[in-house]
Amino acid sequence: MDAPSASQSLPPTVVAPRPGRVALLVLHAQAGEDFVGDTAFAWVAGQLRSAGIDATLVHAHYLRGDAAATERLNRELLAAVRGCSLVAVDQAWDERLLAEIQRQGAWLCVTDPFAQWQGLRPELLLTRFERDRPALVALAQAVVRGGDLRAIAGLRADLPGWPAPLATPDPPLSRPPPRLQPFVPATDALVLGEPRNLDGSRPLVRKSLETTAGCPFSDPVPANPRFAGADLGVGGTTLRGCSFCFMGGDYAAPPIEVILQGSVEQVRYWQDHLPVLDEVVLRDQSALRYLPQLVERLQAAELRPAGLLVPGRGDAILRYGAELQRAAELCHNTGWWFTIHLIGFESFSQAQLDLYNKGVTVAEYADALAQMRSLHRQFPDAFRLYAHGGSSLILFNPWTTLEQLAETVEFCDEHAVGALAHGLALSRLRLYPNLPLYWLARRDGLLLDGEGHETSHLSAGYSREAKWRYRDARSEAVELLMQRLAPRTQPDHQVGLLAAALQWARARLGAAPLAELPIGLIEEISLIEAHFCALQRRWRREVGPVEAVAPVAAARTVQLGRTCNQHCHSCVAGRGEFDGDEERLSARVAAAARHGQVVLAGREPALLPGLLRLVRVARQSGARDVEVHSNGRFLANPGVAERMRRAGATRLALKRHRLADADEDAAVAVEGAGSQIDSAFLNAVAAQLKVAAVLVPQRTAWSELPALVEWAVARGAREVRVEVLTAELDFAHLVDAGQWLDRAAQVATEQGVRLEVAGP
Repeated sequence: MDAPSASQSLPPTVVAPRPGRVALLVLHAQAGEDFVGDTAFAWVAGQLRSAGIDATLVHAHYLRGDAAATERLNRELLAAVRGCSLVAVDQAWDERLLAEIQRQGAWLCVTDPFAQWQGLRPELLLTRFERDRPALVALAQAVVRGGDLRAIAGLRADLPGWPAPLATPDPPLSRPPPRLQPFVPATDALVLGEPRNLDGSRPLVRKSLETTAGCPFSDPVPANPRFAGADLGVGGTTLRGCSFCFMGGDYAAPPIEVILQGSVEQVRYWQDHLPVLDEVVLRDQSALRYLPQLVERLQAAELRPAGLLVPGRGDAILRYGAELQRAAELCHNTGWWFTIHLIGFESFSQAQLDLYNKGVTVAEYADALAQMRSLHRQFPDAFRLYAHGGSSLILFNPWTTLEQLAETVEFCDEHAVGALAHGLALSRLRLYPNLPLYWLARRDGLLLDGEGHETSHLSAGYSREAKWRYRDARSEAVELLMQRLAPRTQPDHQVGLLAAALQWARARLGAAPLAELPIGLIEEISLIEAHFCALQRRWRREVGPVEAVAPVAAARTVQLGRTCNQHCHSCVAGRGEFDGDEERLSARVAAAARHGQVVLAGREPALLPGLLRLVRVARQSGARDVEVHSNGRFLANPGVAERMRRAGATRLALKRHRLADADEDAAVAVEGAGSQIDSAFLNAVAAQLKVAAVLVPQRTAWSELPALVEWAVARGAREVRVEVLTAELDFAHLVDAGQWLDRAAQVATEQGVRLEVAGP
């Protein structure tokens, strides 16, 4: 049924009844692991059903990057919502799909007010759904049964046949109701697509808690000198807090006692109505302050243990260190656990942090990381620091410089950040008109209209944002290269990939900023991608289904920690400390021994005081082969290799980077390391241990690789492994790297040893 025209007798803000179903769409831009919460739409569906309105909750799981699968799923979704009178969606990132929904006759309601539309205009827009959930319930009732839209605060209506668009007042910023009553969300949903993680496993069942909205951080953006001269008073801009975020200084929370009661109620509801609940997401941006009390309440209510995913700023981690410690103590050995799943770092360059108005220093981030690692070592079952790697980072923005990117790379190397930020290499700024940075880009002439480099995060499921350009085109070149190569690279190699991209950009584009990319550079980047893929084919050969092979290799490897006595600039492990709990490590070693082989790895396992005991545990638990990885320096001491053999070690994997000892010393930043590694090989062979040489080609010395194979064989190695690191790739000479790898393989064959290649 069409909307009333101006000539009808109904008042201009009243809609005639449009009987039919209401559909609430939750769109997942990847098939498996994501943190898209459906609690808000599930609550609306429950409220509508209790009011006698047919409401369907729909989950659509897209395969990122698969255009054919996307088209198929869109057809399924359109069929599922055919006949609906109203369709609501939050992340409005596919305008073609939404336009088709409109053409089928449904009115379209969007709850993301700042999406940058290209051509589509939704008939209905709720500007404050983040705070005002009942507004969507009232809107659906008005559409299905007829009603006056003026009663719905925060509604923008632009309906066909109306004399003028309707804009009702936004709801005032106020404290939320004590709790959403009654909490009876829909627990059934129509699921389209097949939710699967990248490794083929089923995604976890995860629900968010409806408690508070907003963020307490409230530093004023206009007081930041970086924003002098920018017109920030336009478009309802958020003027407090971080300059890239729509929240700030608007924290609205009921008393803690009410939050605790409501949280227990919601977790109990989900556990009563779902077969399983793996994780609970806390939306409260200041939940760390009451986390121990929440754990106590959940345990006292005798609810089934689950993981708690808590957001937290870096400075808040320091401020609430005692609360984090107490929460870990309460969760320890109970089955309950928590992680800070969204750590708001944003950058490790102080200049970028100041631009983002973060109100925090890089040094404070280093302290926060050290504190979290310490807590994880103390209570790894309770505080799972590396559970999701969901840190928030923004590498690329219109003002990004190569120097700032280099600062972030250096910090990540020094503080083992890579394991906490799986999407680090591709993180970029999203601009919307309610953000101060949008208006700063406008002041600096960095916004783009119409055509230009696509800056949208559509592939990740965000709403379409404004396009922008770089002040320095060299940074754009780095990002374009990262976009091509990062999806082809394992997460723990992506910091090194960024380092290599920076080296390439400086060598190719010079030291001075550029206004625009040189002609032909895009084609050059495409050629680099082709050569990169050709190089990868030397180690990415099919050996069977990934899900059948990778878990076994991971299960038999025990990572002892990150402590090291070297400072290799290309290391992907980062600096850190050992998990020193021998009892816990012994249990992991015993479990790995069930596979027949145990690999004791880490940055330098030989530094762990209890290493020999762990070797004995592995053999006593049934391992036939116990391999210890080492840089070899400690094994240069007389008798160390022999003691390892007596404890039960069968193989040593010893690392070497350069052919000459002096060059090796420079590569690992330790004087005398080269000769020590040489001695380690000889000592291991004398102790009758099998020796595998792990060769790590350096960026400027790939030509040494064949000679390194000969060097290793001459010192008793009967197996050679080449470990290719992204930080040691010269993107201008990838073809040469491949040729030296081939020559090294030929030399290994001539020497009668096995050669394996591993890479990103």
